[in-house]
Amino acid sequence: MRQQYLGTICSDAMQQALDLLDQEAVEEEQMLDRYPELLGKAESSAVSNRPYLEQADQYRTLLKRVRKSDEEVRSKWDQWAPLVNILAGGEVSR
Repeated sequence: MRQQYLGTICSDAMQQALDLLDQEAVEEEQMLDRYPELLGKAESSAVSNRPYLEQADQYRTLLKRVRKSDEEVRSKWDQWAPLVNILAGGEVSR
């Protein structure tokens, strides 16, 4: 259960960061609409944030794999826990 909780926290934190990048792009677009003379004066958010978005995709893929692995481990534990509990003399908690 703890891994699921940590996975959720990581996913939520990453989504908040991506939301901030999206908000920055929207604000940049609005600013350039008001001040078109600024266009091309600095690197756009889309260009400067590309490495972060690529890294976020890698993390998202990793989190999916970790979630799947955790589900498999939980499933195996649920399957074997009664026998482990018997072998441990009733000392194993779920």
